Amino acid sequence: MNARYLLLLILGIVIISGCSNVSQNVEERLIACDAYKNADFCIEVYEPVCAKLESLEAPYKVEWRTFSNACKACTFSFKTMRVVGYIEGECPQANCAEEGVWIPEGENITCCSGLKQIPCVKPNEKGECMECGGFYCAKCGDGVCGPGENKCNCVDCQ
Repeated sequence: MNARYLLLLILGIVIISGCSNVSQNVEERLIACDAYKNADFCIEVYEPVCAKLESLEAPYKVEWRTFSNACKACTFSFKTMRVVGYIEGECPQANCAEEGVWIPEGENITCCSGLKQIPCVKPNEKGECMECGGFYCAKCGDGVCGPGENKCNCVDCQ
């Protein structure tokens, strides 16, 4: 095989692999905060990390936030959020929800890359479509009836 074609093939593989779900790749590389468990203070150095925060009040709410370093992320304290872990580097997309996650009305959360908002409408016991408020993050339109999708809110489930 000619070197030019080999280079194009390698470049194509790299580009395609970079287009996968960003948050899934981030999740696989999550580093636990164990090293900072007993930290009394953090040094002021800029080595950004992307931390995953989970809501203590609403299990559907996950937030990704960039901190100046791992120590700052792991010692972050807020009454309604807890840091689950972090990855090195800034967050690729902050404050986004994964596939199948229901977001109530009024929440300032968007769907992660590759997902779209579909209304929260579900069939009741009679099969009639009823609004339930808020929205789901879904892949509606991909031909598969996935998480958060049903006959009332996505053509894939007809």
